[in-house]
Amino acid sequence: MPKKNMTLFLQKIVKIIENLSEQQYEMILTDRATLKYEAFETDPIIYINLKNHIEKQAKSLKDLKNSLKMTLKSKKEYLLFCNYLKIPIKSKDSIETLIKKMAAHFDIKESNEGNEQKTEDHGGNEQNLLGELHLISETLQKFDNVQEGKNFITNHKLLSLKKDIILFAKTIDVPVNSKLSKKDLVNRIVESVVGSKVRSMVLRGEKTN
Repeated sequence: MPKKNMTLFLQKIVKIIENLSEQQYEMILTDRATLKYEAFETDPIIYINLKNHIEKQAKSLKDLKNSLKMTLKSKKEYLLFCNYLKIPIKSKDSIETLIKKMAAHFDIKESNEGNEQKTEDHGGNEQNLLGELHLISETLQKFDNVQEGKNFITNHKLLSLKKDIILFAKTIDVPVNSKLSKKDLVNRIVESVVGSKVRSMVLRGEKTN
């Protein structure tokens, strides 16, 4: 394999490791799990074009839905597109929930005009909350210091209660035990998000322990 290709390949491997949760990292490290090769079912260029189209054309939730319907034909395709966008999702999410998460990702607000006025208030509140949690997730991923990440989560006004932290953990697919203390929940989340990033940086030689 040419040296340039080897470098690109190793960069992709490091990226995979960076995205592992603390639990996934430990499972692989102790030979209780493995990484698996899986080819894309959809040409990534389709996702690139759809993403560009949404960013340029979708100004409302209705626009977003129409853009998605033109390309995505099943729930599986919605899930795959969310994975491409690196949006935290769960396999049990409905298409409507996935669309709301994408709306938050693209910062598309729900219109109050026309038929969308029929949306119930709690539906709008749910979308706003998902949007806020997604922004918190994006900010947390920028930290490369575990303690700073813990301080950020601990002091965030939307994560002041234990139930809020548990909801945030579920949103970003970090498995937690509801019996854990608030402090332990924060530690688990930050170790899964920031800790995995730091370990990846150490492997690349960009950071020392």
